[in-house]
Amino acid sequence: MFDEVMNHFGPENITAVQAKWVPAMPSNLETFNSMVGVGMTPEMAAASTFTGRMAARYGFTEVGQISTEGPLGAFTNVEELFTRPS
Repeated sequence: MFDEVMNHFGPENITAVQAKWVPAMPSNLETFNSMVGVGMTPEMAAASTFTGRMAARYGFTEVGQISTEGPLGAFTNVEELFTRPS
């Protein structure tokens, strides 16, 4: 689905990828929590998720504007923005 969106709009027309991870769709959230739990920074952990890897394929390798809810390593809501380096 990620590739379909990029192909539909054209990666050159997209300025950022915004993500929101919650327990209802746990894959990215579980990876993020696991990586933070072993000592990665939130930025590194976000980049290591499926969404982070897909975004990086299109040049969105900068991770910023991370907001979290819940205790460290057991977050229940994570929001972040993947952008291209300036």
